[in-house]
Amino acid sequence: MGRHVAPNATLMTDEAHMYKMFAEDSGRKHETVMHSRKEYVRQGNSTIHSNTVEGINGTFHHVSRAHLARYCDEFAFRYERRKASDSDRTKSLVLNAEGKRLTYQQPA
Repeated sequence: MGRHVAPNATLMTDEAHMYKMFAEDSGRKHETVMHSRKEYVRQGNSTIHSNTVEGINGTFHHVSRAHLARYCDEFAFRYERRKASDSDRTKSLVLNAEGKRLTYQQPA
């Protein structure tokens, strides 16, 4: 985990026991929401939830390291435009693609 998660990161998970083990082994701060008690968000000094990352599984059933930058770019695009309407989001996509050749290249 050390290569992928900053040392000062706070892990935010549901109550699955495997997450507790990762947090303890890494020494990172760990916040948990109790989905089994129908707790999905906890407000306090900070907002605790795991909803953002859980959305990955609905779209991507496997995340390849070779394509990780592409997944991150897509999620950043969607997150930055989360309050926009579908038509505005589509318009933004088309306008940002204008004049660019969209090709697929094998990852290095």
